Amino acid sequence: MGSSVILYNKHYTYDKTLAIAVNKLDVNFTWSQTSFGVRTEQAGCALYLTLANRTKKMVERIYVAGNCYLLDNDGNQYSSVDNNFYWMDGRSSSFNAHSSVLAPNARLQGFVLFPKLRSFQKFKRFFFKCEFWIDSEMHQGNYDVELIWP
Repeated sequence: MGSSVILYNKHYTYDKTLAIAVNKLDVNFTWSQTSFGVRTEQAGCALYLTLANRTKKMVERIYVAGNCYLLDNDGNQYSSVDNNFYWMDGRSSSFNAHSSVLAPNARLQGFVLFPKLRSFQKFKRFFFKCEFWIDSEMHQGNYDVELIWP
């Protein structure tokens, strides 16, 4: 089996601002972290997302909160790395989520990291909270994405 599994998903929220799609789960993902000058290699999985702006206004300072998690068929919950959502960017592999701007009818792609999760088990749901700003006003949305496997 390859390093990625493509997930087919349905999105059941009626949020009129952001539409969410789950694209891929890569369980052979590695990344490095530096803490107090010491660099360590981490292994786990990355869940790739697409966020689409459904409004006619700019959505700014998009922040995926650290309490997002995956749920498997047995009810086990897997938490993400705290406050780590990385937007995919053509200039580099990531940039700070707080500086992200999503134009009207545009999309952003990124991924959430799950440490020590290296399994192809079939997850059934992905939950997360998203905070963002429109016209200098802060909004929050709670998202529940059902994962449908091929």
